[in-house]
Amino acid sequence: MAQGNLRRSSDHLMEDREAGEYYRKLAESSGESNSQIEKNVAFIRELKEYWNKVHECEGFDIDGIHAPQGSNPLVRVDCKKVYRYPAFVDLYAELGLHHYNLLEGTNFQFSELIKYNMTCNCLSSY
Repeated sequence: MAQGNLRRSSDHLMEDREAGEYYRKLAESSGESNSQIEKNVAFIRELKEYWNKVHECEGFDIDGIHAPQGSNPLVRVDCKKVYRYPAFVDLYAELGLHHYNLLEGTNFQFSELIKYNMTCNCLSSY
């Protein structure tokens, strides 16, 4: 199943029934078995539930939210340990805080990045 075609924002995911019907039509035309179709529809449903939970907590404190196996979930990075590209990540954190200050009319100052969440992306070359 092409998991990359699902959009991550819960606002853009199809409703369960709509996604299931769409996938069933697509899978039936490719000759997939009914059991495989049902597994994939269940995966789509679980993935939608995962991203809805992430959306509800606005991406913060995701430790108790479990993604379905085989998906591309958010990964928690602890900044108190060694992490990759600290200057780059800190710059994005400062930019995000500046954006928040502009939207909310606040004047918070960046002092330290404790943790952040990221997705892992894979690149294939053929």
